[in-house]
Amino acid sequence: MSAAAQDSSAAAQASGKAGAFVLAAVMVAAAAVRLATLRIPLERDEGEYAWGGFLLLRGEPPFRSYFTLKLPGTAASYAASMALFGESIAGIRLGLLLVNLCTTVLVFLLGRRLIGRRGAAAAAIAFCSLSLSPALLGTFAHATHYVLFPALAGLLVLQHALEDERRPWLFALGGALLGAAVLMKQAGAVFPLFAFCWLLAAGRRRPDRLRELGAFCLGAAAPLALTAAALLLEGTLGTAFFWTFTYARTYASATGLGEGAINLRSRLVQLLPQTAGLLLFFLGGLALAARHLRRRSFLLAFLAFSLLGVCPGLYFRSHYFILALPAVCLFAGAALDRLCEAAGPTGRAARAGALALFALAVLQPFALAGALLRSSPEQISRTLYGRNPFAEALVVGSYLRAHATKDQSIAVLGSEPEIYFYSQRRSATRHLYMYNLVEAQPFAAEMQEQLIGEVEAARPAWVVYVRTHGSWLPQPSSSSRIFQWAGGYLRRDYEKVGQVEAPDPTHTRYLWGAEAAAAPRDGFTQLQVFRRRDDAR
Repeated sequence: MSAAAQDSSAAAQASGKAGAFVLAAVMVAAAAVRLATLRIPLERDEGEYAWGGFLLLRGEPPFRSYFTLKLPGTAASYAASMALFGESIAGIRLGLLLVNLCTTVLVFLLGRRLIGRRGAAAAAIAFCSLSLSPALLGTFAHATHYVLFPALAGLLVLQHALEDERRPWLFALGGALLGAAVLMKQAGAVFPLFAFCWLLAAGRRRPDRLRELGAFCLGAAAPLALTAAALLLEGTLGTAFFWTFTYARTYASATGLGEGAINLRSRLVQLLPQTAGLLLFFLGGLALAARHLRRRSFLLAFLAFSLLGVCPGLYFRSHYFILALPAVCLFAGAALDRLCEAAGPTGRAARAGALALFALAVLQPFALAGALLRSSPEQISRTLYGRNPFAEALVVGSYLRAHATKDQSIAVLGSEPEIYFYSQRRSATRHLYMYNLVEAQPFAAEMQEQLIGEVEAARPAWVVYVRTHGSWLPQPSSSSRIFQWAGGYLRRDYEKVGQVEAPDPTHTRYLWGAEAAAAPRDGFTQLQVFRRRDDAR
């Protein structure tokens, strides 16, 4: 090796070690930001997973007490978080913090094998920063965070499996981890599909390729098969199949290409300005892929499949893009590594400039999150989610927990499952969301009648009627039967004991008892709480 090459190698090693120290510091800073989010009210997806996890901790299997189009992996992850840190918002967010830090380490380990230590540190730093970006709703415990942890772990195990022919069982283990990613969210299926294609290409010259692929496929199928077996024993497999496959397929195909293009454009308009710095490094890494990256085929395919995971349903919601962050950040890390390498051991100014630009890019999501955290938890929720009554649901849920006895059930007429979690009271209906009841889909009318029948049979002691449009999103062609029934049912059997009004985005008014009973409903009313007259006497 020439003296110049030795100098370059030594500089890269020193830079890699420094990068590891910087990564540790960034992880500490990201943890501090996440710790500041512990009191932000849950949004409705978090509320669903929290309620599912709460029931799991009490031995209640998925799909028995509530319907969901999501597989039970994320609810199980919430249950684990709450078992470790407590059944609270803070317990859930601490679980997210742990998962995010572990995923950051996995990005570093995967990047070290693909683009070198220096690039890996940069990729992990970029991931740690982008994954808490307000533009991606990164501080909320969405299922996409929980997909990445087993998916990246599975890819790392498969990397080892291809290098160690003495341990063929690693293919099954890698497959099992990637299969677990699917349990977190169906869109996670893109990662075992990517791994299968990668193993198929990598095994063309391997004598045991068929056995290795078979072991991988068996491992990948195992989590879903075991879950199906458990649901079969509990008698809920048919219900689970309908919601996670039959109805989910209808839900995912409801958006046409034109509407999907509008969704994507509006989301990119929101995302790009808030993540511009690191995206420029990503584009630089993408430009390098054609000539300079050693594992460019793997990285490009990984990126393509990751982006495919963002697309199901063509909804392009902000947190869906979290699935693409590891691939995006690996390219960004590769770009910085290449810039430092091109500067050489004597180009200190050029290298310092590249590092300074990268540091500014990393600081952008931190700065946006920090600015947001200067507000109260309730105001942060309103800033990010508009008129969705997530802060108000916390107050209403706490009221019900204080006033409803443990044997009383409640019904939430609205898509706010977090109220069940806050109140810790049983639901009078298995429908946690109202969206599917008022969508233009073939099962909507049947679902409305099912909810009506369940509520009337259960005779809940308390009913929460959510009046905000975002908790229903009725479509012009949907049946109004549910609204007509709700009005008559509540007038006949219930008295109003609570009303939540939001006359402006910065102020919420809570009325209880006689004051609530006398208050008229107007355009500012968000939620109403009713108590059954039989139970009031």
